[in-house]
Amino acid sequence: MDKATKSANRKSLPTPSFLPQTNIQFYAWAHSFGYSTEDIRYFSDIYRLSQELFGSQFRASGKPFTSHLIGTASATCVERPPAYVVGAALCHLPLKNGEFSPFNSSRAKLRLVDSVLGKEAMEVDQVYEEIQRSRKLHFDSLESGNWQPTLKEQYALLIWAANEVDDELDAGSLFAAPERYETQSRRWVTELTRRYDWAEFESLAQDVYHVSEARHWASDMASNRTSAYTINSLTGRYPIRTRIRWKLNKLLKLRNH
Repeated sequence: MDKATKSANRKSLPTPSFLPQTNIQFYAWAHSFGYSTEDIRYFSDIYRLSQELFGSQFRASGKPFTSHLIGTASATCVERPPAYVVGAALCHLPLKNGEFSPFNSSRAKLRLVDSVLGKEAMEVDQVYEEIQRSRKLHFDSLESGNWQPTLKEQYALLIWAANEVDDELDAGSLFAAPERYETQSRRWVTELTRRYDWAEFESLAQDVYHVSEARHWASDMASNRTSAYTINSLTGRYPIRTRIRWKLNKLLKLRNH
């Protein structure tokens, strides 16, 4: 292969991902945005917790869940919020979606997560969960002027927007079932960036959307999944607690009939 051909091939290579997808990429990324060594130690502790709670999970696209958490935290960094906001993004919805040790009580789960994330991050995550649960209601209220978000709520909205952008990163949304993809979320993200003057985040989002639009071939490989799944659904090796729950549910159904 001559030099001219090699040079042409190099120019045709796809653009690297706009956001970090590994923990070590993320630490350098966060440092470049001005987060201190102490902040990055905090992020490192949260990442280890995220590994524990989400390490066996995948997004609907097949992307490792921990990579999604890192991408969401990285996008959040762009607007340089306090470290605890980035921490909340790096392990969002842990109590709802995390895989805890068998038979852990709700109190034990809360104590574990709170000991790593801290009170402020947990409060932001709680607001984020409320927004995720009823996003159309929240955005309708925002657009009508009936909801004036507090600073904490604005931070939760930033995490929500970062979550949406990471889902579209590298055309990721095209690798999931079509109904998983919400075109309306782009409009909401754009509305937020302009409402709160998140100029750098808006630029990042538009770059991500541009790449996604150019990769229509990806939709031919979309999975039939619309939500996250665990490695157990691939291997069939479900933990004993899951099998016990299935048996109990079966017995309860038989009893009710």
